[in-house]
Amino acid sequence: MTLSRRWFLESPAVLAAAQALPVRGDGPATANFHPVPLEGNISSFGALAGAGVSEAMAKAASEAPVGELVCWGIPFRIGRPVLLRDRPVTQETAGLKAQW
Repeated sequence: MTLSRRWFLESPAVLAAAQALPVRGDGPATANFHPVPLEGNISSFGALAGAGVSEAMAKAASEAPVGELVCWGIPFRIGRPVLLRDRPVTQETAGLKAQW
């Protein structure tokens, strides 16, 4: 049986587990990572509902974490979302260096 990413993300167990996570973080941030700044290509998470996403995604968008938070020690700074649909989206990341 092959399961899709959409099935996984929209499954009730995953949605319930995601809602149980602390919004601001699960512990201290490691100094080995820094948030990657992304511009976003849609005005807000609330605007996703009118952007042609699934009904489950539109409902969940209002619960999306925003601002600064930590997950598994990795710091995130969440502002405007990046909507991926039928073509790649390119975001410039000045000063970002990675080994791969």
